[in-house]
Amino acid sequence: MLLLGPLVYLAEPELFGPVHVLLLVAMWVVTPLALELAATPTAAGRHPFIYRAATVGWPIAAASTTVAFLFPAGRLAALLSIPWILFAALVAGFGLLRCYRRKGARLRLADLCIDIGLVYLLLAARWLWMSRAGIQPPKVSPLIVALTAIHFHYTFFAATLLVGFLGQRLVEHPRETVKRSYVPAALGILIGPLLVATGINKELPAMEVCGAVLIVVALIATAVLTVSCAARTVSHPTARRLLQGASLALSIAMLLAACFAIAKYANSAPLSLQQMIRSHGPLNAMFVVGSLIGWYVDHVTRRSRSG
Repeated sequence: MLLLGPLVYLAEPELFGPVHVLLLVAMWVVTPLALELAATPTAAGRHPFIYRAATVGWPIAAASTTVAFLFPAGRLAALLSIPWILFAALVAGFGLLRCYRRKGARLRLADLCIDIGLVYLLLAARWLWMSRAGIQPPKVSPLIVALTAIHFHYTFFAATLLVGFLGQRLVEHPRETVKRSYVPAALGILIGPLLVATGINKELPAMEVCGAVLIVVALIATAVLTVSCAARTVSHPTARRLLQGASLALSIAMLLAACFAIAKYANSAPLSLQQMIRSHGPLNAMFVVGSLIGWYVDHVTRRSRSG
């Protein structure tokens, strides 16, 4: 990714360059970290077959799709992007398997966020493939298709998982008020994307804005809970600082998103789409990558201490 990243950026440096680099980060950094944290091995350390197949297929799918960004949108780029859809289908299958295996605890909010987040990767891969294939829904520009792929990778897939990881940690918190305050954040991240998708498909801008605001509120609540409660339970200082810094980046990114969504609904434009791509996009990536690395460092530290 380090070698091809500059080439991908220079292929279309205006707007698609930054967008495609964010997608590279999603494929090469966000996805493997998220998959590692979502794992459910047995006591003997055995993973389900579908999970093992996904981990084996990930580098092949990521490498093939990375090469797809070096070609113009069309048949060849679409063909090179197909492995990412196949990989995402395995990840989505693992999410469904996680939910099925919990039996009576399938509606546990933290785990449900992780299950649904894993399924969202398949939808993210579909939009990425559409972008590389040059397929456009009616009244949707190629740039919006690529931006939708980004939002599915970061907000739908990764952020939903992060809300789930937060909930798993808050189960250990002694105060019931903290546990109850997590419920609106989890419900917001579960319901908000559905409202956004429905609003876009049915051309209902009010519903789209409501969904976006619900996601913003849920993620800001996640940032507050991470800094005030969850980060304090992290013993490794680097992990704690990463979680705190990521939460700050998220708060700024969500405020920008809320302003943009409300301005769009009111037919005014305090921020242009180009400004949002170059500000909101990197901040959102900083939140996702920083949080995932922070939780991963804490996960490895706990695992080493438990032997």
